[in-house]
Amino acid sequence: MKLKTRHFILISIFMISFSIRIFFAGQTYYFSDSESYFNLRQIESIKKTGFPIYNDDLSFGGRNIIILPLYHYLFAGFSFIFPGIISLKIFSNFIASLLPIILYAISTQLVKKRNISLFSALLAGFIPIFSKETVNSLNILGLTIILVFLFIYFYIKFMREKKNIDILLVILISIVFTNHIGINLIVGLIIYIIISLLEKITIERREFEFIFFSILFFLWTYFIIFKKAFQIHGLTIIWQNVPKELLSNYFTRINLVETIYAIGIIPIIFGSIAIHSYILKKKSKSMYIIFGFFCSTFFSFWFKLIPIFPTIIFLGSTLIILSIFFIKEFFIQIRKSKFAKYEKLFFNIFIIIAIITSVFPSILYMKQSIDNSFNSESIEPYIWLEKNSKKNNIILGAVEEGNLINYFGKRKNIIDTNYLLINDIDLIYNDTKTIFKASEINKFSAIRNINKYDIDYIIFSDFAKKDYDISEISYINQDCFELVFNKSTKIYKSECELTIN
Repeated sequence: MKLKTRHFILISIFMISFSIRIFFAGQTYYFSDSESYFNLRQIESIKKTGFPIYNDDLSFGGRNIIILPLYHYLFAGFSFIFPGIISLKIFSNFIASLLPIILYAISTQLVKKRNISLFSALLAGFIPIFSKETVNSLNILGLTIILVFLFIYFYIKFMREKKNIDILLVILISIVFTNHIGINLIVGLIIYIIISLLEKITIERREFEFIFFSILFFLWTYFIIFKKAFQIHGLTIIWQNVPKELLSNYFTRINLVETIYAIGIIPIIFGSIAIHSYILKKKSKSMYIIFGFFCSTFFSFWFKLIPIFPTIIFLGSTLIILSIFFIKEFFIQIRKSKFAKYEKLFFNIFIIIAIITSVFPSILYMKQSIDNSFNSESIEPYIWLEKNSKKNNIILGAVEEGNLINYFGKRKNIIDTNYLLINDIDLIYNDTKTIFKASEINKFSAIRNINKYDIDYIIFSDFAKKDYDISEISYINQDCFELVFNKSTKIYKSECELTIN
C-alpha cells in the first residue's frame, strides 16, 4: 500500500509522542510509583519460573494474591528479547503511544474525514493525565486502554461489515485477563443496546448474541478468578477491599479546572457539545457505542468502582472521539456561511489551541512525573534493609512503601496496596496507623501493635509523614528503638517488649 500524506502525518504524531515520552522516561532509571515494582516482580517471576507470583511470601507477611497476568506475560516476553528496566520503559511507552493511531482509525470509521481524524490523533497522543500516568511506570492501564479502544474499533467494523468476530473474541479475552476495569466496556455495550432500543434503532441478532456471550464470558471468568475473594469479602470486592479510611482518597474527586487541564479543553468542550446536540437529537448507532462506554465509565466512578485517574483517562479518550462529530458539524455550517473562505484558518486555530491546552500540559505533566520519580537516595533505605537485616525480618512502612520493601529490600511488609484476600484490612491499617501516630501518652498501644505483628524495623520516610500528617514518631526513644539508618529516611530497629507482671 502506498503511503499517503495523511499516513505520514499520523506516523509523525506517533513518533513525536513516542520520542517525547522516551526522552523523559530515559532521564531516570527508577519508576515514578511503587505499583510498578509490584508489576516488575511479577515480570521477573515469569521470566524465572514461567509463572507470576500467586503465593507471595513477602506481601502482608505472606499471603495468596489474585492477578490478571496477560500484561505481565507480554512484558516478560519482551524482556526476554530486550532485557533491562529501560527496555521495559520503552515498550510501555510504545504501547501507550499507539492510542493516537487507534483513535484515528475509529474516527475515520465514524466521520470519513481524514483531517478531522488526524486532529483526533493529535489530541489522543497528548492526553495530559494519560501521559503522566504512563510515561515512567509499568502501568497496566496503558495496555488496558489500547485494548478497549481496539475492541471498539473492531466492534464498529463488526456492526457494519458483519466480520472481524474472531479478532473481537481475541481482544475480549485479552481485556478479561489484563484488567478488571475492562468490564466497563461490557456495561457500555449494554447501555448502547438500551439506548438503541429506546430510540427504536434496529439491533441485529448477531450483536445481541455477541454482547450476551461477552457478558457471560466476563461473569463466568471473573467468578472463577475471584471466587475466593468473593467468599472472603462479599460485595465489598467491588471496592477492591480498600481500607475504609483510604477509600475516599482512592477515589479522590478533583475540581473542574483540574479535570480540564488533565484532559484538555477541546475534548471537554467539543465532546460535551456533541453529547448534547448530536447524541440527544440525532440517531447514530456508532455514536451510541462511544456514548455507552462514556456513561459506564462515568457511573463507575460515581459509585466509586474505579479510581479517579483511570476514569479521567477513559472519559478523556471517549470525549476526543465524540469531539469529532462536533468538529464535522462545525465545518459543515462554516461552508454554508460567509466564513467559508476561512475554513482552513479555523482548523489551524483548533490545532494551535490543541497544542497549547493538550501538548504543552502533557509535556509539563511528564516532567512532573520524572521529577517525582524515585531516585538513588529514596531507594537507598530499602536496599540497606536487604544487606543489613535478616531474611525473616518483618518491616513496617507506609502503605505505598510495601512494594518497595518487597522489591528492593526483599523483606516481608505489614501492608501494601494489594488488598484483596486480606482479612480485617481495616484493623491492619488502623494498627499500623497507630504505630506511626501514637503519642507519648498512648505509646503502649503502638508497642503492643509492634509486638502483635512481630515488627523488626520501622521505616519513617516522607511517605509516612505525608500519609499520617506527622513530622516524627513521638514515642521513639533509645531504650526501645535503635536508629540504624539516619538520612532523609530513618529506619528504627524495634527492641521493645511488653511484659505482663
